[in-house]
Amino acid sequence: AAGAGSVHDPDDAVDVYGGGVVTALERRVAGLLGTEAAAFFPTGTMAQQVALRCWAGRTGNATVALHPLAHPEL
Repeated sequence: AAGAGSVHDPDDAVDVYGGGVVTALERRVAGLLGTEAAAFFPTGTMAQQVALRCWAGRTGNATVALHPLAHPEL
């Protein structure tokens, strides 16, 4: 396992569902935050979309209010 401050080995899998450097990053961040799991999103806009979808699913309300210049609106 790579230690703190180590560089990614270019021969390792870069992006594999359930493995690779993304999973390693998510596990490391979860450990740093003391949480069971973490999810990496390549953009803030993608993270916002997932957060809104999760909120709608939990509340049963798919209606949200957004500022006209909010990322999901642009």
